[in-house]
Order: sequence, then structure tokens, then C-alpha cells
Amino acid sequence: MLRGILNTDGASRGNPGPSGMGFTLDLDDGRSYHGGCFIGEVSNNVAEYSALIWGLDNARAAGVTHLEVLADSELMVKQLNGEYKVKNMGLKPLFAQAMSMLAGFKEATVRHVYRSNNSLADGLANEGIDKHGKVGSFIKHPSISQSLFEMPASDAGTRREVIYESKVMAAAAAEAAEEKAYQDALAAEREAKNEATEQESDDFSWADPAEPEDDALVAPDFKAVEPAQGAQEAIVFDASDAALAPVPPKNIREGSAPQRIFDTQPIEPHGVYELTVKEHFDAAHALVGYPGKCRNLHGHTWDVEVSVEGTQLDEVGILYDFKALKTDLLEILDQFDHKFLNEVEPFTQMNSTAENLARVIFEQMEERLPAHVTLTEVCVWESPIARLRYRKVH
Repeated sequence: MLRGILNTDGASRGNPGPSGMGFTLDLDDGRSYHGGCFIGEVSNNVAEYSALIWGLDNARAAGVTHLEVLADSELMVKQLNGEYKVKNMGLKPLFAQAMSMLAGFKEATVRHVYRSNNSLADGLANEGIDKHGKVGSFIKHPSISQSLFEMPASDAGTRREVIYESKVMAAAAAEAAEEKAYQDALAAEREAKNEATEQESDDFSWADPAEPEDDALVAPDFKAVEPAQGAQEAIVFDASDAALAPVPPKNIREGSAPQRIFDTQPIEPHGVYELTVKEHFDAAHALVGYPGKCRNLHGHTWDVEVSVEGTQLDEVGILYDFKALKTDLLEILDQFDHKFLNEVEPFTQMNSTAENLARVIFEQMEERLPAHVTLTEVCVWESPIARLRYRKVH
């Protein structure tokens, strides 16, 4: 019987981006092995599984019978322990390979550790990226296919790397294709929403008035009058020869955006205008150190409300376009949508609680707004009956 402890880690700078994998293997007979390797541009999940498979290869080659695997990717650990399904088509081949290899040991366990307790494997993965090659002392070169170990020694190394790269890149390509399909569907849905909003706006449009008949209404003549001293400037119209109901000026055409039609400045407002928009995103997270079930991997559909206020309207009479505010919010939420938040900045350094999520969204939204619009609050709903509100203290 030979026991071993295997630490693995994958690193991706950009997710997907330049990536590496690393492992350390310590045996109870005193031997130890370690390795780091650059694996091209793949996602972080592909890098995590690739590191595990390489480490398992080396453990098997070293003669290990009882193996304990330690990894800081809670998503991968949950998947390998059957607590979380593998839905991504690009990961399924790697998952199947890893499960098959684990079954080859007399005893094998996979356990999650925090990143701080996995620094050696992480450092090897990043060293591989930096050197665009392999580092360390290992028995087996990176490989996914078992048939690679049956090749002659003279050409096994070269062919092993070529096949390994093609396997990993194929998995990454499948994962990227699935992500692109999702993003395309999301974009189409948003485009449909925008078109529906624009249609609602277009439904209320001025038609080009026909030449009036004898009994037809005639558009009143708009004109500015001199205000009395100390009074606000006003707009009046001469209705002596027309009905009192105003009709649009003739220079406005159906389907076209009207230019400025008032010659005077708008009256200064006496109150504050407040706008609120609401969107949602889906994501998974785990609260490190939480004394309850939420410390385990779980998901939410988060609703997010953003409210802004101001007093200064533009010449059309708008504080800030609802569509513009919604676009700002969607661009922020996109970085979290359908992600494992523990692996998304800045939540690699803090828990992705509703409190921290609301503050991060608030700070990013503030940077996008024009000077005359003030962000007042961000509300995050974890469920229909649980809302958190974040405001700045003035």
C-alpha cells in the first residue's frame, strides 16, 4: 500500500486566456514530485481539470494505491463528488477522464482546500504560464489519452504534447461555443426588449398634418411673449382663429425625432426627479466561513434595482434615459451572470454576500453616470422576500 497527497490547481489569466496547470505529489515513502505547464488559452475550469488529470497520471505512475486529492476549485470538487452536475459540454470529456482515473485507485478522495493552502500548485501553474513551457520534476508529461503511454520513448514526448494540446483546446472550444451561444441568445433577448421599448415610444408619434379643409382644425401659432419683470419666461399661443386643442408644428414628421421646438428656456424645477430600473442575473456562490448551509455551493436569481436622482432636465425634458440606465446596469451584471462568483473579481478576495455585491455594483455604476445624475441606492434581492439596500453615507 502506498499513500499519496496530490494538490492540483489551474490558472487562467483572462478566463479564457493564457493558462497553466500545476500539481504537487507527496508520498508516504518520502518521494515527492511537482510540475507546472503552460496549456495555451483556455478557461479556468479547463485548466483546473487538466491539472487534476496530469497529477493523477503522475500518482498512478508513482504506484500510489490510496490517494487524497486537494484542490481549491470548489466547483470541480463538488462535481467530482456528485454534488453538482456538469452541464458544460466542454468540461464533460475532462470530467469523465478524471472520474475514470480516480476509479483506478484502490481508494481516492477529493477534498476542497482554500487557495492559501494550495499556494505551491498555484505557483507552479503560474510559473508554467510565465515560461510558456513545463517546469518541475515529474514522472509523466501532460497527457489525457492513456494510449500516449504506450508510444515508443523516442516520439512519445512530442506526440503526447500535440495530442494533449488538441484535447484541451477541443474542450475549450466546446466550452467557448456554448458560452457564445448563450451570449448570443442573451443579446437577442435584450435586442427584442429594446425594440419593444422603442415601439412603445414610436406608437405615440405625430402624423404629418394634411392640408386643413374648411372645417378642419388649424394649428395655432406658437410665439414667445415678453415676460413681466421678475416673472418666468412663458410660451403662449394665439388661439383666436383655432380650436383650443394644440396640434404639432408642421416641421415634425411621423417617425422622425423632433428637433428643438421651443424657443425659450424651460422653467427651473422645484423638486427632485428619481428614476429606478430593475434587472436580474443568475449565478452560484458559496459563503466562506458562514455557519450554515450557505457555506456550500448554491445559486440564486438575483434581482438588482438601481435608483438615480437629479434636478436638471435636458431640452427634451428628460433627466436620464431609462434605456441608458438599463444598459449601464446590464453591462455591469454581465460579468456575474451564469458564473461562480467566488472565482470572479473582486469576490476572489471577499465573500460574495448581498452586502458586498450591492456595494460593488454601486461603485461601478457611479463611474458610468453623467455629472448631473446622482446614484442614490442599489437594492439586491436574493429572493422575493429578502432585499438588501446599499446607500452612501453623506
